[in-house]
Amino acid sequence: MKKRLSNQFFIAAALLCSSIIIGCETNRLTPPIGKFQESMNESSAILGTYYREVNSFERDVYLEERLSDPNLEVSTKENGERTAILGQFSEESIQARIDTLTLLGIYGERLAELSGSDVPGRFAEGATVLGENLTKLDYRFKQLSGDKNDTTALHYAGPIGTIVGLVGQRFLEAKRDEAIREAVLEGAPAVRKILDFLEGDISDRILLLQTSGSRQILEDRIRFYNENRKKRTRNDRRKDLEQINIAAKRCLLIQSSNPIGLVQGMRETHEALTAYVGSDKKQVDFATFVSALELFRNRVREISVAVQQLREIRSSPL
Repeated sequence: MKKRLSNQFFIAAALLCSSIIIGCETNRLTPPIGKFQESMNESSAILGTYYREVNSFERDVYLEERLSDPNLEVSTKENGERTAILGQFSEESIQARIDTLTLLGIYGERLAELSGSDVPGRFAEGATVLGENLTKLDYRFKQLSGDKNDTTALHYAGPIGTIVGLVGQRFLEAKRDEAIREAVLEGAPAVRKILDFLEGDISDRILLLQTSGSRQILEDRIRFYNENRKKRTRNDRRKDLEQINIAAKRCLLIQSSNPIGLVQGMRETHEALTAYVGSDKKQVDFATFVSALELFRNRVREISVAVQQLREIRSSPL
């Protein structure tokens, strides 16, 4: 009888210790995961601004060319395709990429919950909602692939589809230890691909156009001033010089701010998070995740300031 009571006490103690460990694990993860989600949301808003700005830059450059050359007409369509007046990214394309970042943040949150959750049912419900939203996003990117101006939309569909399958099957079934590690390892390559595509969009289609476009506008303004300064009144020259000043500020600001840093921060934080979730939960792994998260948050703050300055300059007509 005493032996049976002793065994029951041992089992109860073990369960209690297990609950405490799981509870501590969840409590330890809660603050940084909250910051991670917050930073991902801020990054989504910032990159959304950059995507929209590229449309504005295209339009500015297009109109600047026609200001310099009166022989050029203004049109919304040329050869059956929309011109820079309407921009290269539709609102649907921009929103799909913003939603991608938001869902990657939620995906990271679910990874952490999977690591420490003691309520599998609640986790499964959250993962199901995530899976449904990812499925809708996958469909939207496939639809956007028919847009001639959005040449990279279809790239996103493949890795998003991989994560959909993971969330819908093994991700839901994974409870602890080896199953978690397998789920993390299977999903990580798809996340890396999505971030690579985002970085490619920013580098090849946003920064390139912003840098060349802002420089062209500045040079056009300078050339106009130099060619016409003797024929302009003092007040006209003052306005011309102020436009040159605004164009120069925007040109320098674009050169000094780099939204690719946001994607790099997401990548480093995701790598640290997946390494932690798929590890033996050592303190060093947790510290690496927290460190990567803080660097990411610092980048978000720095680029957020640059975006605000770009908005202020944008409100000043060129």
